[in-house]
Amino acid sequence: VFIDGSHDEKSVKMDLTYWMPRVKPNGVIAGDDVDSEGVQNAVRWFFDNAQIQIKGRQWMVDLAR
Repeated sequence: VFIDGSHDEKSVKMDLTYWMPRVKPNGVIAGDDVDSEGVQNAVRWFFDNAQIQIKGRQWMVDLAR
């Protein structure tokens, strides 16, 4: 799943809450604009920091790890 929607924290939290149950076991969930404070806060709220991989403006969580 790749999330690229609104950048405010509330919207990103809603996207994560909606899409996470739809990610297959050992799947990947990712998105961009992690340089946006709202996106960054929501991703860190939802996932453990150790799970989050950041490259440039994109973030990814590999559930197989």
